[in-house]
Amino acid sequence: MLDQNSMSEHLAFQLIPVLKDIAHFKDATTKQYLSCNKHTLASFGVQDERKVIGHTVQDIDSVMLPHWGDGYASGVDHLDDLVKVRKETVNRNEVTVTSDGQIRLQNLIKIPVIGFNKTVLGIFTFTQNLTHTLDRDELYKLYKNRYNKDLAIVHFIRHLGLSKFFTIMPTNAELRVLLASIIQDNYKSIANYLQCSTKTVDMHLSNLRSKIVNGDMSQILVHARSSNSPLVS
Repeated sequence: MLDQNSMSEHLAFQLIPVLKDIAHFKDATTKQYLSCNKHTLASFGVQDERKVIGHTVQDIDSVMLPHWGDGYASGVDHLDDLVKVRKETVNRNEVTVTSDGQIRLQNLIKIPVIGFNKTVLGIFTFTQNLTHTLDRDELYKLYKNRYNKDLAIVHFIRHLGLSKFFTIMPTNAELRVLLASIIQDNYKSIANYLQCSTKTVDMHLSNLRSKIVNGDMSQILVHARSSNSPLVS
């Protein structure tokens, strides 16, 4: 991915529409978005760029606060200020949340756009989605860190594309058994993986079947193990 100490405003505006992940450009003084791509709009849950262009991250926060949580927008402003003052690129990994409540691990790069007088005119930001590098257990931990236990399960199941298979959401213990079942092939190996008894595994699998459409566990396992499913181990 592109990573350099500074760049021109012209290059920033050229790159934004063609980059395949979130990318945008802000005025360094007003902190208003001056350009963004479709991936940025999608992350904010909007389709009309007029709801972003000319606005600040604090304006966006009024909509995204339930997902971002307290302090996220201020943290973005702080990073932009850091880039502006130091005239240096910021490159780091971070966990954020999209407008649909989905956890996203991303590499975030912010590059100062410097004018002829050596002042920072703007901040060019782009990201790379790294969520696919997490295994299911790691991803589930991030959901539990972000949401209460019930919402964490709902959003995590949705992230894996498994919501359609459930008539009732599983408990945390049942979900852990399900995750183990995706990568283990028998009760004993599941029990060893979770450090519990085979009787406990049997109980949770029985409860899971009562919450799955037609009680068919195989449909979930096939889907989760398929190449089209997120986070195949």
